[in-house]
Amino acid sequence: MAQKGSVRSSLSGIRSLKKVSLANTIADMIAQAIAEQSIKPGERIVEVSLAEKLNVSRVPVREALKILATQGVLREGRQSYEVPEASDDTAQQVQEARVLLESLLLRDAIRHWHDGSEDISSLTLALEQMKRSAKAQNYEEFRNGDLAFHREITLAAHNEVVRALWEMIARHVLIVLNVPGYRRIDLQLLTRKHIELHAFILEQVKTPGPLEEVRAALEAHFIPTEALQR
Repeated sequence: MAQKGSVRSSLSGIRSLKKVSLANTIADMIAQAIAEQSIKPGERIVEVSLAEKLNVSRVPVREALKILATQGVLREGRQSYEVPEASDDTAQQVQEARVLLESLLLRDAIRHWHDGSEDISSLTLALEQMKRSAKAQNYEEFRNGDLAFHREITLAAHNEVVRALWEMIARHVLIVLNVPGYRRIDLQLLTRKHIELHAFILEQVKTPGPLEEVRAALEAHFIPTEALQR
């Protein structure tokens, strides 16, 4: 009997994990829709309507909305959720948080690339996608390539605690890169910044430096506030 109870407990845990996984998938879909402005600032999101639209039960939708509200992507109302207006201030705050988290992740990723336990070619492929997208002036593809480039760093780092925090910010990144100020920035400029960061990383892989050098490179990489005011 004890064994059967243990099995039931394990299965219950599996069901819970599946629910969380679906909720995160839905949360990603909502964040993507906000980034693409299919869901606009000020628009209300109602749990029942969204569940019917996605043809899923209300439970994972409810969890997804709570996740996004906790992360600040949505604002919780009385009977619905609302998309807050993104601002240049929000964008700057997100970028500052990225510097702190990615400094640790890039330091660890460099160490793994240096000792050969991780392959850096995926980072190069993401950069090539960004170059093609910038040439075609395809902002959506460029944004996805930008996120893929930085996600490759998080994967190579094998620092699950910091990576989990970075993934929370990733949804914000999708959205703030559509803030008008950021959309005015030349894609070729963003591409050059990634080429420079990639070159820095390659040098660090040969001879890893201290965390301070990594952080300085990332601070130079992310778009300064002045560029938003041109």
